[in-house]
Amino acid sequence: MAGGLRHFDDRVFAASKADGAGGRNCAFRPVHDPAAGWRRGDRIRVSPWLAAFSIFFFLSLAFVKRFSELESRRLHHSDAASIAIKGRGYRISDLEQLRSFGTATGCASVVIFALYVQNEVAKSLYQHYMRLWLLFPVLLLWLFRLWFLASRGELHDDPVVYAITDKRSLLLGAVVVAIVLSAL
Repeated sequence: MAGGLRHFDDRVFAASKADGAGGRNCAFRPVHDPAAGWRRGDRIRVSPWLAAFSIFFFLSLAFVKRFSELESRRLHHSDAASIAIKGRGYRISDLEQLRSFGTATGCASVVIFALYVQNEVAKSLYQHYMRLWLLFPVLLLWLFRLWFLASRGELHDDPVVYAITDKRSLLLGAVVVAIVLSAL
């Protein structure tokens, strides 16, 4: 990476030294992108709220994927305790630890979202920000249902594939969109 330039999606960005890892904004400064109408000095801000929520939410999904893989092996093998998944570093005996980590990180993502809703940033972005509280039962219902299905050995796919193919998940997704739009 010569001269501090980074190539991303056919656009060239220069990392702003003032906004680096220890800076306030954690932003990139676009150098040139005439197609998108960028001007020199425009900033793309990375929301710390979205980053924190995403880390914990998707970590929970990663844990549920690994958990469901191990649970499936446990249900289909008689000598399950000794089975290890090649190349993964997990064993059947890790099931309870994965369940604990996964449900904890899922709940942590919802707590981070709660902190965001009460933050001044959300109050300034959403005219009816209190409506965002309606997202909590929807998020918790989806996460807990996902973990219940995995615990029963009924989650056979990647959780993202499950989310886009399950009718209840799609309905809950539509409810989320409706709540966010009503909050704007």
